[in-house]
Formats: sequence, structure tokens, C-alpha cells
Amino acid sequence: MDKWARNQPDTADIWIKGTTQWMYEWMSNGWRLYYVNFMFEPFRGPRAGIVPYMWKGINKFYGRFCTEFVHNGRAKSEQKRMPKLWLFPDLPVFKYEKKNSLREVTINGGLHFNGPMLIPPVSRFEECPIKHIAENKGIYARYGIDRIHVEIGWDVAGLADYAAKNIKNCKADEADIMVLPRPVKELPEKKRPIIDPIDRLLKDIQSRFNVCDEIARKMRDDALNTNQARK
Repeated sequence: MDKWARNQPDTADIWIKGTTQWMYEWMSNGWRLYYVNFMFEPFRGPRAGIVPYMWKGINKFYGRFCTEFVHNGRAKSEQKRMPKLWLFPDLPVFKYEKKNSLREVTINGGLHFNGPMLIPPVSRFEECPIKHIAENKGIYARYGIDRIHVEIGWDVAGLADYAAKNIKNCKADEADIMVLPRPVKELPEKKRPIIDPIDRLLKDIQSRFNVCDEIARKMRDDALNTNQARK
């Protein structure tokens, strides 16, 4: 057994206790606890190779889900209004999960992600997340995600232990745990849209002279025609 495996029980204990404390802390401030499970479509390759694809799908889900809560998820002031997730890599454990279908057990070796999700007490979102995600499967179950199951959180310590059970059993790597939201500095830079020079000129005129769209377009067209005539 390698060094990582020998230290895994201690590591799992830290995660379980930390997750339990984390949930209690936010729930004491009015956050609502849910359990979320992400199942995936088949990916090719070894486990280490497919985890990044699962991360990508979950990050895409999270980014879209957060638009229901805040206008700008990158703003520091909005962080307290965004859902929080701690997601653990999970594998079927038949002792606890007797309802697994053959498909869920065999696809990707049964690997999926699950864990607690905390919903803020104050945000733009005023729906039930269980109903919202179920009714918008076409929006959220994308980028390799096959199914998202959400239910109301149960016993806090039990949920933490359940989510991290494969870390504790040395069947999953703590390096694969996802904590969302990610720090803003870790987010990929937003791609700036390429603006046509003619459209940019229109925006510059509007900004400089504070005129309506119609007048700005006429000023732009006159300037372009004059420039063309000089050539």
C-alpha cells in the first residue's frame, strides 16, 4: 500500500469533520441544505483521464445555475449570494446503495460526484432547487452530465460521512474533491467579444456625443462616406 493510501483514513476524517462543521456554520446563518448527485454519460479512458471532463460538466452546470442567483458571479460582493457545493468523487457501494442500476454501476466504472449543496437565504433565486433543476434538465444536464438528482439534506454528520465514504475507503482521491464557488482568481478569463470596427465607431460616437442610436448611425455613416470620398 502506498503512502497516500496509508494516510487516507486520517485525510478522510479531516474532510468529514470539516464538511460537517462547514454545513453547520452556514445553516446557522439561514442557508438551506440539500444533497446533490451528478451522474455522467460514458467517457473513454482511465479514471484519471475522465475526472477533468466531469469537473468541466459540473463547472458548466454551476456557472449556469448561479445566473439564477446573481447578476455577476465574479463580483466579490455577490459571492455570499451564490450556492455553495462540496462534491466528492463517489463509487457504488452496494452495502449502502442497493438501488443502483447496472448502467450506473458500469458506466465510467460507476464514478460520479455527490455531496452537500447550500442555498443562500438571500438572492434572486426564490424557487425550490429540487423542482427547478428537475424542470430544467435540458439546460443543466449537458457537457457530459446525464442526470442531476437533488434532495433535501438529512442528518448533517451522516451526509458528510456518506459523501466522503470512498475517500474513507481509500477508493477515491481527495485531489478530485470539488469546492464551489472557486476563488475568482482561479476562474478562466472571460473572452472579450470581437466587435466589428464599424460597430465600435458607432459606440464611440454614442459615448462621446451622448446621442440616440439613429443620430449616431447617421454621424457614423457620414464620417465613413466622407472618408471614402477622400480616398
